[in-house]
Amino acid sequence: MSSPSSKNFLLRNARIPTVSEEGTRDVLVQGGRIAAVASAGSMEKPADIEEHEANGLPLFPSFIDAHVHL
Repeated sequence: MSSPSSKNFLLRNARIPTVSEEGTRDVLVQGGRIAAVASAGSMEKPADIEEHEANGLPLFPSFIDAHVHL
């Protein structure tokens, strides 16, 4: 999957791991921030938004790599 090239895009079929749910979701990002999350396939794509397919890959919003070498 290529990296989204703008701050506005729709990510289809991303797996968002939670404690209580399983399944894939569509995630709309506008202005570099998550604007909406919906069940996979239920979100309409705005006309001016790029669309990217996650193919069930996990999505971790705000996840950082805390691995450091001192």
